[in-house]
Amino acid sequence: MNCDQRTGGGSTHANMSLPELADALAPTFPGRADAPLARELLRLLARGRPVALAQLAAAARREECHARAALARWPNVHRDDRGRVVAFGGLSLRPTTHHFDVGDRRLYTWCAWDTLFLPRLLHGHARVTSTCPITGADVRLEIDPERVLESRPGGLWVSFPPPSQASAADITGSFCCHVHFLAGARARERWLARNDGGLTLDLGQAFELGRLATLALTSSDAPSGEPDVMTVGELSRRTGLSVKAIREYEGIGLIYSAGRSPGGYRLFDESALWCAAVIKQLRAMGLTIKEIERIGQAYRADPEEPVGPMIAAALDRAEHRTETRLAELRALRRRIQRYRAENLAALAGRPGAHFGEPDPRRVA
Repeated sequence: MNCDQRTGGGSTHANMSLPELADALAPTFPGRADAPLARELLRLLARGRPVALAQLAAAARREECHARAALARWPNVHRDDRGRVVAFGGLSLRPTTHHFDVGDRRLYTWCAWDTLFLPRLLHGHARVTSTCPITGADVRLEIDPERVLESRPGGLWVSFPPPSQASAADITGSFCCHVHFLAGARARERWLARNDGGLTLDLGQAFELGRLATLALTSSDAPSGEPDVMTVGELSRRTGLSVKAIREYEGIGLIYSAGRSPGGYRLFDESALWCAAVIKQLRAMGLTIKEIERIGQAYRADPEEPVGPMIAAALDRAEHRTETRLAELRALRRRIQRYRAENLAALAGRPGAHFGEPDPRRVA
């Protein structure tokens, strides 16, 4: 990952991949818990008018009480004096330094990064104007759901604070106020020098980061029959397996992959959850990874051929290893008991008592 970070503060996020950064930032999107409602609210806001609760409930085909409860749970839902929503999920009707034009409507975003992923959530084209805070240069972009179509000036970067600094409870104050377009390498270097622990991504990386971080908000848009996908970090959280273990298991064919993202990052679907559950179950019964790998190879080679006999044989070996280990542990317990009996005085701390033969260097 071609990000730049000023060292210091003990931060390790300079070594994080884009999927890992996305996983760290995904919790700042509370709307992902109800993606259809969140997308509907964004769509209504994109019309350029405040959104009333009744309007949202009707558009989303929800009971008002359900929509009201969801909005109450989500932080950073900004309202006007009539209780109508005027900003949510990075999209705002209130002016900011980041102009986000959709059709003939002038909208705004909370930060530079918002302008890169909102077109995908809104299924539309946007024209963006902003300013580099370091040089004062005007920044202009045209963005569609799949890519940045045009950007001026060239060589744009996007600044980010340390991911651990982002708080969903106050996303604008903890995160958005630090996320800007930087016009060129010198502006990037100057921003990094002033922001210890911050990082910068080039425009393409920042766009891909937005796509990955909002997967939970967009996955249900997939055509019928196309499974939802998750990054390796999301799969790790849902299964309890480490990222390292998932990559190892995927590499030897034990976990199904759903291919790669446009940015080249491995993705997984619901079938990977089944694979992880099988692996964890077999590991819990004492099977080695090599044994599970052989079972998996046989299963993939001929799915119609029962693998029960192979599992039974592996269970026999695991049981034998367990009996051997139990015998070793019983022998260890007998040694402990014998040692206690032979060294009662020394273990009690009695003067002159020794553990076996006395230390020759301490003998008078």
